[in-house]
Amino acid sequence: MLSPIVYPEDQVEDYRNAISYVSTLKEVDSNRIGIWGSSFGGGHCLRVAAIDKRVKCVVAQVPFVYGWATATRALRPDILKETIQNLIKYREARYQGAPIQYLPIAAPKGEP
Repeated sequence: MLSPIVYPEDQVEDYRNAISYVSTLKEVDSNRIGIWGSSFGGGHCLRVAAIDKRVKCVVAQVPFVYGWATATRALRPDILKETIQNLIKYREARYQGAPIQYLPIAAPKGEP
């Protein structure tokens, strides 16, 4: 079973590993490598291009680049405040050995 936990740094490293791999292929011009990503992947592409000079072209379709701004636009202020408080409590509980909890990314109409 795949883990539902997302590790952005691992995903960025995956892009860099893919670049390393395709650079070894005879049919690839390693001086003309481009990367593409959408949403979260679009944000990753911008980061990869900033740190890996092998990237010569980037397509970042609706990149997710600033989580806080997105959260403040997507959530009502009262829900955002409650969510942040719950996340702080969760982090403290995890430090004490509590089990992993999951946040739903969609809810029935009218629920956060």
